[in-house]
Amino acid sequence: MARRIGGIAASSMPGYVLQGIYFNPVLAGLAKKAQDWRLSSVHANLAGKTDKYVNVEPVLNRSKGRFSDMLETAPITQQVVFLRASETIGRPLGSEAFLNHIAEVSGRETRPARRGRKAHVK
Repeated sequence: MARRIGGIAASSMPGYVLQGIYFNPVLAGLAKKAQDWRLSSVHANLAGKTDKYVNVEPVLNRSKGRFSDMLETAPITQQVVFLRASETIGRPLGSEAFLNHIAEVSGRETRPARRGRKAHVK
């Protein structure tokens, strides 16, 4: 079974999104390193051991077995800015395939609707 983050399989996430998730406590100023955040699944992924809360296989497969390398490099600033700016739109970001996958899994539209007031049907 794939590890799910917010209902979406980690194996289908773009690498920079997955990296951004683990760096959230650092970017928020709550920890100096991703490994310092006590409530993170980083610890299970670094140990390479699935436990009752975390299935490490999808994330380790996604990082090609180099999860610790992902933590050595902070997310690229442009990507972080892009992710943070998108937090307010309430829609996921990613490739067409990723958005289609999210729509299929969630049963919800993943692309923004037309802006403005909805037309009244008579």
